[in-house]
Amino acid sequence: MTHWVRAIRTVGMACMLLLPGSLVAQPGERGPVVPLTVPAAARAVVRADSLFTAGNADASMAAVREGLRTDGTSFALLWRAARGETMLGILAADRRVQTQHLEQAVALAKRAVSQRPDTAEGYVWLAAALGRMALRADMRHSAMWGTEAYAATTRALALDSMHAPAQDIMGKLHSEARKLPWLVRMLAGEIARVPVVRLASWERAEHHLQRALVLDAQLMVAHGDLVQLYLRTGRLAEAERQLQRMSGIAPRSPIDPLLLAEATRRMASARAGKPER
Repeated sequence: MTHWVRAIRTVGMACMLLLPGSLVAQPGERGPVVPLTVPAAARAVVRADSLFTAGNADASMAAVREGLRTDGTSFALLWRAARGETMLGILAADRRVQTQHLEQAVALAKRAVSQRPDTAEGYVWLAAALGRMALRADMRHSAMWGTEAYAATTRALALDSMHAPAQDIMGKLHSEARKLPWLVRMLAGEIARVPVVRLASWERAEHHLQRALVLDAQLMVAHGDLVQLYLRTGRLAEAERQLQRMSGIAPRSPIDPLLLAEATRRMASARAGKPER
């Protein structure tokens, strides 16, 4: 059972049993019709997840916002709001808009964590948003946000070691830190004391990414991150095989087509003799 399904179950499984037909909207549809007897927050969760799985980031986020207007303290809606803002930040073409969405994601994830500090999901989306911000930042902010992302991911895995997206984020953090030049790693790890840089290794990165796929073989982002890691370590044949597996997976989040396109582009660059950074 994937973590998306588990998350839905913890919030509204009893409610979902009342629903007629499919819970997953097809592209272009408005999502499932949920009986009014179901609490508003639970209806928003079901609707948002259906639209999310169908690839409609904007409509999914709109459903979450509508739910939060009814219940602004709902943990289930707050972490989904952080998820939605992260997706919109990744998909945005304009850098300023990207930053706005990711900053909103961080704020919403922190609210989720404050509601349920004993549950992994809030930490996972806090780490995801901070990690994305770190990738686009200057060295000082990258170190700061990367450290926060590492702490959030560590906490998520302490709460739920079988959380596939958390395993993926940890693997990605190790991969991004390990790719840095030796001198930068030394300065960041030994002088600035950035923990993930001090501990980073290709072996740890691969372990966490492989673990993510053992837990959820359909997790597109983990496939893409593993393709990138193989290319970074010069393992072209393994990257090719991983991309083939990735290509056979049906999208189930708004960013999955983008992730496949990025992995395909990286593979094409590697074939042309351009090393992955």
